[in-house]
Amino acid sequence: MVEYRIKKPFPVVQTKEMILGSAVHSVFEKGWKDRDTALQVMKEEIEKYKMTKADANNLAFYTDIFFLNFRHMLYDDDQIEYSFKIPLHDNVFLVGKMDRISRGNIFDWKSGGKLPKSLSNDVQCMIYDFAYRSIFEKEPSSVCLVGLGEARLVPFVKNELFYRELFTKIIPRMVKTIKNESYEKLGMFNHSCFRCQYKNGCLGKAEVDE
Repeated sequence: MVEYRIKKPFPVVQTKEMILGSAVHSVFEKGWKDRDTALQVMKEEIEKYKMTKADANNLAFYTDIFFLNFRHMLYDDDQIEYSFKIPLHDNVFLVGKMDRISRGNIFDWKSGGKLPKSLSNDVQCMIYDFAYRSIFEKEPSSVCLVGLGEARLVPFVKNELFYRELFTKIIPRMVKTIKNESYEKLGMFNHSCFRCQYKNGCLGKAEVDE
């Protein structure tokens, strides 16, 4: 993804799931305070992406779940779509965006699939935890993934073994790979390539069964 986002920019191919996720985030970003505003934003997103009836119904369902189960957890002074860029070393940065920070609680909205029972090995949560500590110089009150389809919130529980492995071995190895441009299409073998938004640039016209 680094190659096709930065070095050789290539048009993104959005899947239906990605489009629905973008619409959900837009509704929660602009219309989180009240349902009427959210419904108006929802209509705009449906028109913008020319959504099918099924996807529009899913967006309406997720919006209902949000107001029924999670709206009461949020406040006016929250930080929404909070971007971060944290220096690691040698002109290497950890870059990302948190959906919402609410009085020390980090929320990430998930519109597809089932959430796992435990998030102790979740890379995204570990990065959010690390980023919050680095920026605010204190621990977050919580890091949570919110499964809208299940109306379920799962908190991240830090595991030092996973944490250490990620930041002392996995990320440094990824940095080395990027610097050396020694990329391998390992995702072809676990189907992640076919979910990638840059697959057309990377795989070209190769015909590989999914």
